[in-house]
Amino acid sequence: MKYDPKSNKWSTFDFKNDNGEKLKLAAGTGVAISKNKIAIFGGDKGLIFNKIESFNNKLSQPDLEDREKVNNEKIGVLTSHMGFETDIYIFNAVKSNCQNPAQYLT
Repeated sequence: MKYDPKSNKWSTFDFKNDNGEKLKLAAGTGVAISKNKIAIFGGDKGLIFNKIESFNNKLSQPDLEDREKVNNEKIGVLTSHMGFETDIYIFNAVKSNCQNPAQYLT
C-alpha cells in the first residue's frame, strides 16, 4: 500500500527492485532515512506468511476433520522457521522502487 498525503488516500502499487521485478515482503520493519527514502529490513518474502494463511484458511472450516493435525503443522512452521530475511531494501518514495538489496548479519 502507498499513502498519498496530498489526497489523504491509500492505494496499491507494485513494489519493485531496480530490475523491475516485483518484491514481496510481509512483517518487515521500515525506518525513514531521508525525506524520500525508507530502509526496509527483515520480514518474510511470503513463504512463511502464505503457509500460515493456508493453515488459517483450513482451520476456519467448521467441518475440518483433521483440525488437531493441521493446527500442529501450523505450530511446527511457526516454531521452526529460520527467521526473517537478511535483506535491506532502500525504498524511494518518489520513484516507487527499491534499490537491489544489501544483506546484514545478525
